[in-house]
Amino acid sequence: MIEMGLINQLGKTAMNSFGYTSGTETLPPGPGEIRRALFAAALCAAVFTAAGGQISGPPAELRFPHFDKVAHVAVYGLIATAFARVNFHPRRRWRAVLFGTAAATLFGLADETRQYLNPHRFFEWADVAADFAGALTASLAYAHWPLYRKVLEQTFPLRR
Repeated sequence: MIEMGLINQLGKTAMNSFGYTSGTETLPPGPGEIRRALFAAALCAAVFTAAGGQISGPPAELRFPHFDKVAHVAVYGLIATAFARVNFHPRRRWRAVLFGTAAATLFGLADETRQYLNPHRFFEWADVAADFAGALTASLAYAHWPLYRKVLEQTFPLRR
């Protein structure tokens, strides 16, 4: 009798009766992945709430040319890192880069679209470009720079 779809002891992949593993059948995300996803969603909610009203910005003595673009790079880099952490695996770094960059950029585009609908704010493609630049840079740093990952995981541990 052929037993198809047996889950191996690690619980990550399915194994057919010939001993081959298949990535098509996977288990649901673990508690660590869920906590990481909730952290990323909470970060997005905080940014979405903060950017919704009439924002005066920092005091005049702290402002410099293109201050808002630097802020976009930093904030959306943090968001991209949070999304890249959700299901990071060292052998599949490209997934973390792609997921982190895409999620943060799409969120930035949605936030800019919402600002377009607010009479006190306006849509800027330069902000979307800064969001993308920050997201890509931070996702690449998280995926390929072990020191960045180590410091982040020690500072904000979300155990698996």
